[in-house]
Amino acid sequence: MTTVETADGSGAEAGTTDTSIEMLVRIIKNDQSRAALIARLQQVDAGKPVTVEAAPIDLSIMRQLAKYTRTAAEGRLLLSIRWAKCLPLFRAALAALAERVARICPPS
Repeated sequence: MTTVETADGSGAEAGTTDTSIEMLVRIIKNDQSRAALIARLQQVDAGKPVTVEAAPIDLSIMRQLAKYTRTAAEGRLLLSIRWAKCLPLFRAALAALAERVARICPPS
């Protein structure tokens, strides 16, 4: 991973910086979160102690994972149903094959 120079002169890994930048862009685009960020920055300027709140969990990844899991489960279920429908046909074909083989090559 590459190191990126930060504003305070210290280096940070590019992956961490990219993630932080993406998070900051999301905050700036959202009016509510931008206002909360400005309020927090003003507290720091005024010398007031800053309380850190837990960041809201990004549920989009969880939703995507749930959708993927549901789709996979539904696909597996459909495959099982199709297999269950084909199984009697497979058994009948195997029995017919065994019968033909028995006719061609009778047991001695």
